[in-house]
Amino acid sequence: MLAAALCVSMSAAAQSYAGTYTARNPKGATVTGATVTLTLRQDVQGAVAGTFSVDGAALAVHGEVTEDGLLGMVVGEGTRLYILARHEAGRLVVVLAEPNAVGLPNLQAARELVFTPRR
Repeated sequence: MLAAALCVSMSAAAQSYAGTYTARNPKGATVTGATVTLTLRQDVQGAVAGTFSVDGAALAVHGEVTEDGLLGMVVGEGTRLYILARHEAGRLVVVLAEPNAVGLPNLQAARELVFTPRR
């Protein structure tokens, strides 16, 4: 049982989120940028840093790889969002949630974006 748990943890920690990903802007083509770009770097301990670019603004991404996926924050001037990302079928599924009144992710109002790796 312990060996199975270690294998799951090791495989999750070994999962790489490094790369550049793009998604269609959920606001559509009527805004400045029709594409959202997520660029991530990951160190050997699983710490992740990068940028989330949309509508001409680049927000900082900071997080870590856990067995649930990439967990962290997207922050910028006046912006603070929780981020959860996971690989599914060759794409990166990202959930963004604003903090609620007590600072926890407001999952009822969360938004999901599906990113494609840029090759």
